Amino acid sequence: MLFGAGLLYVTFEGFGVVTNSAGEMRDPARQLPRAMYLALGIVLAVYVLVSTVVVLVLRLPAIDAAQGHVLAEAGRAIAGRAGFVAVGAAALLATASAVNATLFGDANLAYQVARDGQLPAVFARPVWQGRLASLFIAAGLTALVVLVFPLAAVGQMASLAFLIVYGMVGVGHLRIREQTGARRGLLVTAVVLNAALFVLLLGYTIHTGPISTPLTLLGALAFSFAFEAFYLRRRGVLSRPGPAVPRRDGGAAG
Repeated sequence: MLFGAGLLYVTFEGFGVVTNSAGEMRDPARQLPRAMYLALGIVLAVYVLVSTVVVLVLRLPAIDAAQGHVLAEAGRAIAGRAGFVAVGAAALLATASAVNATLFGDANLAYQVARDGQLPAVFARPVWQGRLASLFIAAGLTALVVLVFPLAAVGQMASLAFLIVYGMVGVGHLRIREQTGARRGLLVTAVVLNAALFVLLLGYTIHTGPISTPLTLLGALAFSFAFEAFYLRRRGVLSRPGPAVPRRDGGAAG
């Protein structure tokens, strides 16, 4: 139950990628909270509705036997083969939407980090101006991981990475909360929750899955830190803001 609750937490935490589009909003202070709360509210309602329907139309042994495609089986139970196909098509569309949102967010994040001089200049070319190098690099690396590892292991690595990233976002936010007006208690709670769930999920992964999954994640983290240290040392800087970069709306970011 704790592991299931942790996965649900990570699922909702994934909506944090919405914040990576803040630079594309005309009024992020108003639009970003509205987008976040509307998205979470809609998805929560859909999750509860779908879960209720599944429990009503399928017995628990059938749910356990069809873990990977339980929604499709629920669709079959309601509308036969047409229901099974409809749910499968919806799953494909949902997956495509998630991939699109994640790649867009990753490309924007890489752009922001490169703009501050902590990644090579190729990542500082905005995707919205037709500069797609960072987008293709992110997509290629993701495809490579998916091809090398089982899908379940990829999901576990992604969940662990999410917890690390958002835990560090909370730590960083604590340092600048005077500028943002954020509540210290909420930030501390977020950091503690992410750390606790990371330990729980890591332990579960080590206990139930191949040891290559956590080792690959830790290796990727080590490589990331080593690459950035090498890059910054080669440039002769530790960290410094980059020059202002023109934005799509004609202003300047940075």
